[in-house]
Amino acid sequence: MAASGGSIAIDVEVRDKATQTIRRLRGQVKDFGRDTEKAMTKVQKAGKKLDAFGKSAMKVGRQMSMKVSLPLAGAGAAAFKMASDFEASMTQIQSLVGLSAESVKGFEQDVLSLAGETARAPKELADAMFFVTSAGIRGSAATEVLAASAKAAAVGLGDTATIADLATSALNAYGSDVISATEATDVMVAAVREGKLQADELAGSMGRVLPVAAGMGVGFNEVGAAFASMSRTGTNANEAATQLRQIMVSLLKPTKQAEEALGTMGLSSEGLRTQMREKGLLSTLQTLSTEFDGNADAAASVFGNVRALVGVMDLMGANAATTATIFGSMADTTGTLEKSFGIAAQTTQFKLNAAISEFKTSMIAVGKEIIPVVLPMIQKLAAFIGGVVKAFSNLSGPMKAAIVVMGVMVTLAGPLAIGIGMVSAAFATATISAAAVLVPLGLAVAAFTAVAFVIGKFMSSNKEAKERQELLNDQLKAAEDPLTMVADRTAELTAEYEKLNGQYKEMTPEIDEFNGSNVLLAELLDRKVARAFKKV
Repeated sequence: MAASGGSIAIDVEVRDKATQTIRRLRGQVKDFGRDTEKAMTKVQKAGKKLDAFGKSAMKVGRQMSMKVSLPLAGAGAAAFKMASDFEASMTQIQSLVGLSAESVKGFEQDVLSLAGETARAPKELADAMFFVTSAGIRGSAATEVLAASAKAAAVGLGDTATIADLATSALNAYGSDVISATEATDVMVAAVREGKLQADELAGSMGRVLPVAAGMGVGFNEVGAAFASMSRTGTNANEAATQLRQIMVSLLKPTKQAEEALGTMGLSSEGLRTQMREKGLLSTLQTLSTEFDGNADAAASVFGNVRALVGVMDLMGANAATTATIFGSMADTTGTLEKSFGIAAQTTQFKLNAAISEFKTSMIAVGKEIIPVVLPMIQKLAAFIGGVVKAFSNLSGPMKAAIVVMGVMVTLAGPLAIGIGMVSAAFATATISAAAVLVPLGLAVAAFTAVAFVIGKFMSSNKEAKERQELLNDQLKAAEDPLTMVADRTAELTAEYEKLNGQYKEMTPEIDEFNGSNVLLAELLDRKVARAFKKV
């Protein structure tokens, strides 16, 4: 009986200790759970903030790339290109014409200044200056030719280089003491105004007539008047140049038959040449027209060349009165260019071109600053690439083949990854749809496929995940206090478990004795000892 009482006391004591320990352990587990939940809540908030920050940073980065980085890179490349092109055009004047670097530098300033004033691009003016200087014109005279040509181009006479070519041809044919660049462009503008000529065709055709016309004393304004008169009947500038040239050549070097025909009229080629030099082309043609008196055979006997004959009939036939009027109008063309340029300068198109030219001038100035910085970098890059190519060429055949294959694999890696991702996405979608009607085994397979899909997606976006993980690590460091608290509580909980385990080991003999007592008690009860004691 004493043994049974001792066993019961041990049982109660053990149970009390276990209960207290379990209760304390439960409380610690609950505290641990709450602390963990709080910590995870903070981590989740930090993760959301980090995700929002990442999205904002990506958005800002995209906007900066599209609105700042790319435009700046494009503007820099454009400035570099404009400056290098302009430099190349001006360098031709030094390398091909033979001017000094100082002279070319002075022309650069003139060209850039004229760009905005005349609404012509700097490179266009630089190319035109090459023609001007190639014609032997120097200094302020060259700048004058360029300015007049640029204004004529702005009016619509053609590109500046073509006009400058004709203007310098006129100066060289007649002499700068006879005609100036401004006067030459005055005549060109007036010829277009009086006739039906294409401006760019006129500038490209008149030069073929000038050597003969200047040699025979025919003024540049008369040449322009003849072109305008012929165009009234539909003759283009190129054909007009051919006909007018043949008319003058026929009088300069007449055939024996032509000289005899002139003699029968009381005329001579020498007398006509003198009249042409002293009184002009129109006066000479009017004399011949009077002698011919509508006789085509007489005209053909003097002008045996068909083109010359057609030209004479064009000028002095039914169109004779109009020809005289045009020659009269073009006798004095002074100020024609300036008047036309003043009108053109008021148009929207001119103002737009002027703004664009100013912009290009500014870009050239920027490019000149960029070139010394960027050019060495490009040269180094070119040298590096050249070294790589040279090293590759020195490799053995198998090694070259291996490198090429590797390059192909790297090139195809991106498109292949995209293809795999698309296939995986399609397969995952189909799998998810099927999972809704599958049996539990099918659900397990679908889950496995979904996991595989997630892994595939993770691998396909590994770079992005790595970057976001690094940002998450930084954010987790900021949440160091709650995580440290969780770790400390976990350590405390482990210590309690170990302590409880030690207590159970210490109580093992008592528990064994208690179990033995219980067994003995059970046997006694089974043998009806209790009823026996009751009877006693």
